[in-house]
This record gives sequence, structure tokens and C-alpha cells, in this order.
Amino acid sequence: MDLALWAPESTLPKVLFISNLVKSYSYHSDIYQEFKECAIKLVNDNKNNENIVKLSPLIYRIYGMNGEFDSFEKGLGKYPENYRNWFIKVKEMKP
Repeated sequence: MDLALWAPESTLPKVLFISNLVKSYSYHSDIYQEFKECAIKLVNDNKNNENIVKLSPLIYRIYGMNGEFDSFEKGLGKYPENYRNWFIKVKEMKP
């Protein structure tokens, strides 16, 4: 998490951070809850990073941010079909 927030120009630590949060969520661990503020800050601070923007629905979903998730879904048409298919899987996750 610290590396993800400390290295604003580097995408890989951010992707790893989000990945670990989602993995924690999928294991039914409560650890991901401790990082909610940091995860939201990471997404909000990286609106120009296409990779983070594409992963933002994961953050919205696991933290029950339904308004943000729904807003993202409205712009889904601009993404390729394989991404839209992935998004449907994210949508099926229980928040």
C-alpha cells in the first residue's frame, strides 16, 4: 500500500495493491476493510491512469460503492467486449 501511494508514476504497485484487496475480499477476510480509505484515494488520485480506472469497479464493488459502480457501468460501451465481459463478472460479485 505504501509503495502504491508513494510512487505515483508507477502502475504496478497500484495494481498489486488492488489485487491483494480483492483477494482478501474473496477469502472472506476483513483485512481489506482496513484499507478502504487508501483504496478510494488511490482510485480517485489516478483518474488519468487507464489501468487503474479499469480496475476501479473492483474497488467500488468490494466496498459497496453502488453509485460509483453504476456510473462506471454507464460508460462501459467505450471498452472492448472482453473488458465488458469481465465487468459482468465483477458485477456478479456480492458487495
